Amino acid sequence: MKKYLVCSLLALFSYTASATDLEQYLRHTEQQIQGQIGVAIIDTQQHSQWNFNGSSHFPMMSAFKTLACANVLYDVQQHKLSLTNKIKVTKAGLINWNPITQNFVGGQMSLQSVCGAAMFMSDNYAANLVLEQIGGPQGLTEFLRTIGDKKNAT
Repeated sequence: MKKYLVCSLLALFSYTASATDLEQYLRHTEQQIQGQIGVAIIDTQQHSQWNFNGSSHFPMMSAFKTLACANVLYDVQQHKLSLTNKIKVTKAGLINWNPITQNFVGGQMSLQSVCGAAMFMSDNYAANLVLEQIGGPQGLTEFLRTIGDKKNAT
């Protein structure tokens, strides 16, 4: 629910609001929900960035799936992995949300398809398969450190 709220907020402000207006609105929303919101915006045309609570760390939840697949793409560039690698899909790996992988039990999926299932459908088994390819959560953490994530954030 909170994910949809934040996405709605960003859509609402994406064309018309200044950073100050958006920051005020986000602070007000934090008070209403009695929680903390983190937002990062990168303008690739103007080469600028803006963030709200950008130095805070938040639970990753499903957001790690995109980062894990970014790790896969990096490893593909380094010739450590190939997107055409075939990964076995077993019934034992099925967990609580498997909208794509459940259809491949007993077969195989390409690493590219596994990443797609993890990112676009938030398929949890696919995310676990991606993690296996990059060295698990520790492998992902190591990758994030190499791209600038700091261990001791405030």
